[in-house]
Amino acid sequence: MGVPRDYARFGEASDWRERAERLEEGIALVSRLPAGEEVTTSGAHYSLDRVRLPPTSVPIWASGMWPRRRPIHGARYAQGFFPP
Repeated sequence: MGVPRDYARFGEASDWRERAERLEEGIALVSRLPAGEEVTTSGAHYSLDRVRLPPTSVPIWASGMWPRRRPIHGARYAQGFFPP
C-alpha cells in the first residue's frame, strides 16, 4: 500500500482506506487479465472495456514489516512475500 507521502506528492490518495480499496480492486483485476478471458469491469477506481490478453502467469508479490498491518494488507492476495 505504500507510504502516504509518496502518493500525496503526485496527487494520489494518501488515505490508507482508499489505498487499500485501490489495492484490492487492482489485484482482482490483474488476477483476471492473464487468464486469457475477455475482461470488462467498471469498478470504483479502475475501468476496462473488453480487454483480452494472451494467457500467461503473473505472480503477485508483497512486502512489509510486521506488526504494522497496513503495509502488508495485500499479502493475502500475493503468491510471495518478502520483507524489506
